[in-house]
Amino acid sequence: MYKPDNNNYFELIKVLNKFSKVLLVSNDNQDRQIENIENFIFDNIGTGGAYNFVINNFEFDYLWVWDQDTLINHDQAKKFLVHLPFMESNSQCCSISFFDKYNYVDYTNGEYDIIKYGKASGTLFKSSAIKEVGNFMEDLFLDYVDYEYLLRLRFFNFIPFQIRELECESHILGDAQDTLFFGRKHVSSPKRWHLQKVNTLKLNKLRYIPLSLKLKLSVRILFLFVYALNFKDRKKRLVYLLK
Repeated sequence: MYKPDNNNYFELIKVLNKFSKVLLVSNDNQDRQIENIENFIFDNIGTGGAYNFVINNFEFDYLWVWDQDTLINHDQAKKFLVHLPFMESNSQCCSISFFDKYNYVDYTNGEYDIIKYGKASGTLFKSSAIKEVGNFMEDLFLDYVDYEYLLRLRFFNFIPFQIRELECESHILGDAQDTLFFGRKHVSSPKRWHLQKVNTLKLNKLRYIPLSLKLKLSVRILFLFVYALNFKDRKKRLVYLLK
């Protein structure tokens, strides 16, 4: 978690703690100890680093990953975990997630969508699949860690599923800022734009990343050079994009 809304993440952890052991990673280096949670990391080790810490140091059957601002209640968690038998019985099923309109769907299968790639937050991964494909890419650090991993799972002939009729409240990326031409928009920081550019170049080198995604992310970076002109901190944004 990074600079979370305290009420939100307290509630999320309260729910998750009823169903499994919880490891809290505070990527803003703040001590956020919470009652009944034994495992903490107060260091900015990145998204991939947080997931890999669990993979490398704990025994588990499933890894359920969360951002602090992806929210569920107790009833949603119970409805989600009803799908565990499906995961167990389907050898190709590597993960199940809540419905997210920003996930890229390949096709549908009954009550599930089969995902090409998308966001990992709220996704339950099967340990056997993780052991076969390996750890998350830590050098991506933040953005596109989930894209890369889901596409690598697909490359290994695993299938990520999402539950079409079960949605949770997902986070909005970035803070709201005024623009010159588009009103008030949520936008990532200049440093995050830089990381997105660097990570796009890294993904472009991987053979299992589809050409369509490589082109999409590359065009997005080119668009950011123009989009940056809409913000008061345009100079800072352009400097970070050029790094």
